[in-house]
Amino acid sequence: MAQTKVSFIITSNLIQTKYLLLDEYMEDFMLQLIALTTMLIDHIGAIFIPQEALLRIIGRLSMPLYVYGCLMGLKHTSNFKRYFTRLLIIALISQIPYILAFNKYELNIVFNLLVSVMVCKLQEKEKIIAYSSIFFAIPLVFFMDYGIYCLFLMLGYYYIKHPITILVFHATLNYFIAKYCYNWAFQSYSIGATLIILCKNYLPKIRINKHFYRSFYPAHLLILGLIAIMIGSRHFPPQ
Repeated sequence: MAQTKVSFIITSNLIQTKYLLLDEYMEDFMLQLIALTTMLIDHIGAIFIPQEALLRIIGRLSMPLYVYGCLMGLKHTSNFKRYFTRLLIIALISQIPYILAFNKYELNIVFNLLVSVMVCKLQEKEKIIAYSSIFFAIPLVFFMDYGIYCLFLMLGYYYIKHPITILVFHATLNYFIAKYCYNWAFQSYSIGATLIILCKNYLPKIRINKHFYRSFYPAHLLILGLIAIMIGSRHFPPQ
């Protein structure tokens, strides 16, 4: 009975408090730590032991957290040009390590985040420009890691404010795009990342060096890629 009451209180708080509102900004260092840790676990599994499903399931938390983090960065940056340039540099630096790690020749996820951030930025313009940007971005992201899934998820985080609605949206995205368009086996577990975002104010407060966080993606891919080449273990992992 007590557990039911506690669960009801927590659920009520989530519904009443708009945790996903983009103007409620805080340095989400714990989200960053979860994102990079689960990404590392996922990539170790994808490159070296792709038959181990648990590592891939854990890794599904990473990408939505990065999507949300980039969107929050966009919303609260004081210099969009500098923010955009920083993402572009990370994307360019990461491309060769991405190819080395996965033996795949599509553009890495940071390019997709870059396009998605630009589309969200253009949503502030007139409707014709905002909607046209989505239309023109769709064929671009097909050549990038996570394709239209990344773009639509960021747009969902951008537009949807209510916690229950964003959960329904994320679940729908997983069902129709991840399952039927890309045949990703484990992407349904990524909804856990949205739950973590909704509960972010309950997470412990920590600090992460910003240079470490920004360099982690290309650095860990380079290290894993070189190890994979040396031991002859590169795969074409499903998402």
